[in-house]
Amino acid sequence: MKLEPANGVNLFNTGILYNIKSNHTKAVEMLEESIAQNKDNIHAYLALGDAYERQNEIKKALGVYRDLMSQGVAV
Repeated sequence: MKLEPANGVNLFNTGILYNIKSNHTKAVEMLEESIAQNKDNIHAYLALGDAYERQNEIKKALGVYRDLMSQGVAV
């Protein structure tokens, strides 16, 4: 992360790890950054929605899934 802080793949993987460790706030932060770097990463949207769901932020999760579907991707 120190060498390439804007690397979308690293941000995505770090977000997944934070989600696994139940640090959903940090997971959301990393996954949002990952999406900002690569809006085509479907998996980042799904992981972000999951992180919001785990925080009981259902409306935010639905918003993420809607954004994904608006790109023509079936969830």
